[in-house]
Amino acid sequence: MKSYPKLAVLLGSMLLFTACEIEKKGEGEIPKVSIDGGKLPKYEIQKTQEGRLPDVDIDAGEVPEYDVKTPDVEVGSETREVTVPTVDIDLPEDDDEVDEGLSATERDE
Repeated sequence: MKSYPKLAVLLGSMLLFTACEIEKKGEGEIPKVSIDGGKLPKYEIQKTQEGRLPDVDIDAGEVPEYDVKTPDVEVGSETREVTVPTVDIDLPEDDDEVDEGLSATERDE
């Protein structure tokens, strides 16, 4: 059970370091943590009598009222004509001059 606080500190520090910019200057090693959950004692439970919820009288109460003034927002749309450029690529026909980074299907397109 004493290992849980150590694990919490370890995880918390890991989260802290991931939120910061850190320049690595050398290799490190994460410490080994062994967690043993232990054993719980065995219990035998028997219901000895029936239970019931208490009787409670509750008034409904009131929700507070607020007067909120928001800006008027108009939403609409309009049609516009946009010129889209075309791209024409001429690839060399000789395989020796073709960039090796392109796949066969990319060269054929």
